[in-house]
Amino acid sequence: MGRWEIYLHLVWATKHREALLTLTKEEIAYRAIRAIVEAEGYEVLDINGMPDHIHLLIKAKTKLDITYLMQRVKGSVSALLTDIAKQDEQLRWQEGYFAASVTPSQVPKIRAYIQNQKQHHSEQTTHSFWENTGTDET
Repeated sequence: MGRWEIYLHLVWATKHREALLTLTKEEIAYRAIRAIVEAEGYEVLDINGMPDHIHLLIKAKTKLDITYLMQRVKGSVSALLTDIAKQDEQLRWQEGYFAASVTPSQVPKIRAYIQNQKQHHSEQTTHSFWENTGTDET
């Protein structure tokens, strides 16, 4: 068997970029995302975000199906957080997501960017390429 080092940076946003991910919901969402991603055989390297979007860095397995993975993550987390809010506030995601392959030598740079999301946003040092989820919704 060969050696696989496939890393992906994934970003997706709440519908209309609404700031729905409170710190409590964020913690629940991240835990659920990690469980889903790992159950699908991927390794979660980092996860973080802002009240309106999430960044995820994963190491992929040999068989990739990112569309399926993102459908599972977005659908499950949306349902979970909506249930917790007792239908008062339905969490919905924008259609689509950003996905980019990451060269192994760049993994530390992407990890640092994800880990420091709140700082980057407060200091306005975000990278627009990594923040654009690829949808026209705003």
